[in-house]
Amino acid sequence: MSVFCDDVFPPDITSLCFEPLFKKPDFVKAITQWRRPRQWCSTARLFDTVGYLPGDVEQGQIGDCWLLSAFSLVGIFPDVLKRLFVYSNEKEGKYTVRLYHNGKWNEVTVDDRIPCGSDGLPAYGHNINKKEIWVVILEKAVAKLFGSYEGIDGGYLEEGVAMLTGGRPERVYVNSIGDQAHKKAPTLDQLWNKMVLYNSENTLMGAAISNSSEQQDKISGLVAGHAYGILDVRQTADRKHRLVKLRNPWGQFEWKGAWCDTSKLWTTVYKKELDAVVSDDGVFWMSFNDFASNFDKITCCRVFNNSLLTMKVDPLIKQEIKHVVFPNAQWKTRKVEGGWTDENSGGMSNDTSYQKNPRVKLTCRGNGRYFIIISRPNLPMDADAQYYRSAIGFSIHRGDGSGNMLRNVPRDDTPNALMQHPVYGRYNSCELELTSGDYVITPLTQYANRRGTYVLEVYGEKDFDLKPLEGNQYSADIREGMVSARGNRPDDIAIPTVTQALNNMTMSRTQSKFKSTFDHNRTTVDSSLNKYNTFNSMRPNTVYAKSRTDASKLNKSVDRTRNTFFVTTYQDHFNPEQRWG
Repeated sequence: MSVFCDDVFPPDITSLCFEPLFKKPDFVKAITQWRRPRQWCSTARLFDTVGYLPGDVEQGQIGDCWLLSAFSLVGIFPDVLKRLFVYSNEKEGKYTVRLYHNGKWNEVTVDDRIPCGSDGLPAYGHNINKKEIWVVILEKAVAKLFGSYEGIDGGYLEEGVAMLTGGRPERVYVNSIGDQAHKKAPTLDQLWNKMVLYNSENTLMGAAISNSSEQQDKISGLVAGHAYGILDVRQTADRKHRLVKLRNPWGQFEWKGAWCDTSKLWTTVYKKELDAVVSDDGVFWMSFNDFASNFDKITCCRVFNNSLLTMKVDPLIKQEIKHVVFPNAQWKTRKVEGGWTDENSGGMSNDTSYQKNPRVKLTCRGNGRYFIIISRPNLPMDADAQYYRSAIGFSIHRGDGSGNMLRNVPRDDTPNALMQHPVYGRYNSCELELTSGDYVITPLTQYANRRGTYVLEVYGEKDFDLKPLEGNQYSADIREGMVSARGNRPDDIAIPTVTQALNNMTMSRTQSKFKSTFDHNRTTVDSSLNKYNTFNSMRPNTVYAKSRTDASKLNKSVDRTRNTFFVTTYQDHFNPEQRWG
């Protein structure tokens, strides 16, 4: 049997990074060869007969802890993990993986030629058990979907888990920080009860310590700017201790405080009850109070749709699959698709412009829990491109939409109203306890006059209606107002969209002009650009400088390209939400 070779995503530098002609990321330099699994383990297979363990996922030399933590979390439910593999042929080296992106399941086919280091082993994410290869195959499929391995270098845990489950993410802030600084932080009891509830509903959860870059604390054993998976939330049987079980995707470097692996708090009874294992595998327990003192953000992802569980698993995966139950999948669901134009994008800066925003009426038919989420479905594959779009959010207030008072920007003390402040990313969501009655939801961007599309979804344990208010109908002509030329989908992933076509046209146009003009000024310009901005654009043909001073210098130094590029600054256009590497 001949082996399969994927010519669309070949084993060369074009699959590793977006801009091979220019400065290469450090993780690219680690690759010296591409090898098939049987070349480093003669008995390698997709899943080993031993079964899955969360500690079997290990991060390599690329910053995709957000993705590998998602692998660890989803791997807790083998019924979900294994259904991601539509087709596998280990002898042929061909695999087809299903991934949820842009509101639909997409099938991505890859071969098993894996980027390796000088030791002949996978240089990026991999299974610790060398007999298993599902991590390297799944990681390669995501990299192909995102255009290259550089596309997965840094990202958001919630997007990783949503991509693997079709679920809907939510950020829970432990402290009043960042984009939700205006909100009052939950009490410890409120946070604990929420985590226990979500854990009982098989909600996938992860946590992070906010920081601009990964930073190890050798005293605590924790890493800031890094994504951890939450594997369990438990109270001991004697009700004396509230504990959280986490995993570092590095597969090592663990918490060193109370309830760490070597802690004297672990009695024989507690070890047996919680199945605690002393091993430097990245898995550890810590007290809930210590967790809340160190971590400031929790990512949750709930499966409201069991569609994945009804999909067929590859018949060659012979391991027993245990059925998993997601209680939230029984909730009612409604959605409204809409968009912002220059006429109805009012932002949230003042009451007058706020009234221009589209409005949606929610009618709840019972008291209960309701989950509201707004998403941007058509962002380019390149995760960095979302920085150049205005943050998205929504407000919700009690009423039927009549009267100007109910259309004003909700303040912290506005009764019967809430502002879910905009964040940078594909999703923004929250769960609310609502009583029966009418509510008005206002989808909005942080600033006025931002164009783009959105999808507003509501999930509820009780029945409800959701519909646009009169005069706020969405026009099908609205398209994404800004286009990224990086991170295009390989041609064999068939998801035709207007955005993809625009991306392809912009890539062709920008590359041809950029090559002829950039070479002349490369020495001057290159020092003022970073990996996020060479091809990304706030508008077509825009170069982003790090500061206004650099922008001024660039404008003077690229006189010959003034008809090709417009030079501006990052600070003028975005304040990005932190991504985890």
